[in-house]
Amino acid sequence: MTWLLPALAATITTSIVLAFVNLYLYYQDRERYLFIWGASWLTYSLRFIIHLLIVMQYLPKWMVTIQQAVSIISGLLLVWGTYIFLNKEFPKLWLYGSGFCILWTITGAIFPPGFFLLHLPSSIFIGFMYGWTGYAILRSEINNGIGRNVTAWALIL
Repeated sequence: MTWLLPALAATITTSIVLAFVNLYLYYQDRERYLFIWGASWLTYSLRFIIHLLIVMQYLPKWMVTIQQAVSIISGLLLVWGTYIFLNKEFPKLWLYGSGFCILWTITGAIFPPGFFLLHLPSSIFIGFMYGWTGYAILRSEINNGIGRNVTAWALIL
């Protein structure tokens, strides 16, 4: 466990930097998707801050439920920002899937089905959100540069 605290600190720092880069770009360009992506990265940072506080025993273990919900919200913001970036309408199916996973996590905290079953739906859905975002960016014709490919494949993998 000696490596976990520095790893969480590095992840928090990196995601906060990404949030501020997106928010700075929003300040410069006033593109709505940049603001939403910045909010997504800040929310993602909060997920790891909660994890760090749980590991350091400043928060009770049941807060993993909040951590999971924050992860889902972060992914939802990323997908929403991507739809805006691609000039496409945001389907409500993403909201329904997110709501189901959050409800599953809350229900699982009350009636614990075990770690695997508790986290499986949310983990699959979050992975699908990131994978879809990468795929959508890769397939977009907005920018054909290397940055698009690196970003897309980083999200997919």
